Amino acid sequence: QPFQVKFFDLKIQSHIMAAPKKKKGKNKGAKIELNYECLASGEMMIKIFTMKEDAFLKACFYGQIKKSTDSDDNTWIIGDDKSFTFKIISESPLKPIDDDPNEYELKLKWIKKEWKDDQWTDIKLTFTDDEDIDKKCYLKFKQTGIPNEDKHGNPEQARLMEGFWTNSVFKGLTQFGNIGCTLKKK
Repeated sequence: QPFQVKFFDLKIQSHIMAAPKKKKGKNKGAKIELNYECLASGEMMIKIFTMKEDAFLKACFYGQIKKSTDSDDNTWIIGDDKSFTFKIISESPLKPIDDDPNEYELKLKWIKKEWKDDQWTDIKLTFTDDEDIDKKCYLKFKQTGIPNEDKHGNPEQARLMEGFWTNSVFKGLTQFGNIGCTLKKK
């Protein structure tokens, strides 16, 4: 039913409407995509992200990254409070994809402690070596399934994750690992 309110000489008319119905099915969540130019080979970047060269990521997180003692060898924890947990799910990430010696792919599962226990996101990092310059690659980063809000109702989780990757991980690799990772505009 429409209702009217008269406020001085201003007449406001409004309708009270029912909240929109939620779509059935699982919420796929938000995604972020970032493109970087990195001053390291794709193979070296894979070694960094699979903790084969763990000094780089440890430096980014001030030594706060360690293997999980609760699960398999491919699970890592960031922060004493378990701020983030990630699992390496690529079976052989150092093997170039599709037999292309210049392209590597790494897949991770990622969760933030403020998310519900079943809200693991998917991350895909594709590194393509520069054909002309040694120790330079291009990174396509994609994280999907990011919840819209955390378990406390805090919104904009995709924006927060993008800030985390940009300001903590890739900026940290540049500052502490001496591996320049420059964000490229889409």
